Amino acid sequence: FQAGDLEAIDLFYADPMVAAATCIRGMITPAEGHDFICADYSAIEGRVLAWLAGEEDALNVYREGRDPYKVAAAAIYHTTADAVGKSQRQVGKVAELACGYQGGVNAFNRMAENYGVELPESEVKSIVEKWRANRPETVRYWAELERACFAAVSKPGAVYKYRNVKFTVRNGFLAVKLPSGRCLYYANPRIEQKEMSWGGMKAVVSYEGVNSMTRKWVRSYLYGGLLAENITQATARDVLVNGLFQVESHDYPVVLHVHDEAVAEVPETAGSVEEFEKLLCKTPVWAAGLPLKAEGWRGKRYKK
Repeated sequence: FQAGDLEAIDLFYADPMVAAATCIRGMITPAEGHDFICADYSAIEGRVLAWLAGEEDALNVYREGRDPYKVAAAAIYHTTADAVGKSQRQVGKVAELACGYQGGVNAFNRMAENYGVELPESEVKSIVEKWRANRPETVRYWAELERACFAAVSKPGAVYKYRNVKFTVRNGFLAVKLPSGRCLYYANPRIEQKEMSWGGMKAVVSYEGVNSMTRKWVRSYLYGGLLAENITQATARDVLVNGLFQVESHDYPVVLHVHDEAVAEVPETAGSVEEFEKLLCKTPVWAAGLPLKAEGWRGKRYKK
C-alpha cells in the first residue's frame, strides 16, 4: 500500500484498526546480526488433557503422529481416518476443541461458528455423544475431579486425590495440587444447592473469584469440566515454563512467549530450529509419558 491509501485499506480490511493490528507482530524485530527462533507446541491442550486423564488411545494418536482431528472425525462418521474428507475433518476439529472440557451442544455450536461449521442440533447432539463414547477416561476424569473437589470442600484439611491431582482445603482456600507440584487456589469454597439447566437441584462447590467477562468479584461454581480445563491449561503452562528453562540453558535467550509459543533471539550463525524444538519438548520428570511436539521457524520479523 502507498502511505495514506485509505481506499486500499477499506477494500482489504474495512477497519483501519484491523489493518494496524495485522502489522504489530511484524514490527517486532531482533537486534542487528541476530535472528528470531520461534516455536509453539502442537495441540498442547489436547495432549495434556489426554495425559492427565490417562486416555491411552488418544495419547497413541499423538505418539504415532496421526492427525487427531481426522481420528475424531473417523469415530464420529464410522469410517477410517484415511477416508475422512475436508469437511468431516473440520467437524472432528470442532469436536476436539469443544468437547474436551465437558462441552455439550452449546459449546460445540459456539466453536463451530469459528470454523464455518453449521449442523442441525440433532446431529450436534449425536456428535457430542459419540465423542464422549470414544473418550471414556476423559468422561471419568471430569466426574472424578468433581467428586474429589466436593469431598475436599466437605471435609476441610483432608486430602483427596485422583490420578496425579490432589485437592484439599486450608486457610479458606481450596488448593488443587498439579502434577508439577504447583497449586491452583480457589477462595472461600463452600457447598451449596444450585438449580441445574435440566431443572433439578444439585449440591455443588462454589468459590469466589473474578468473572472473566464482567471483571467483577463474584461467586462462581466448579464442575468436572471446568476443573479439567483449569488443570489442563495450568499444566500446559508448567510444560512451557520447563521448555523455557531448557532453551535458556542451551544459549537460546527467550525474549518473549505468547500462549504456547516461545521466541528466542540468537546470533545469525548460532542455534537451529530443530534443536530449539527438541529442547522445548524435553519432558519434565513429573510429566513422564506426555507426548510433546513443537513446530518452529527462523526469521527477521516476528510472525504468527
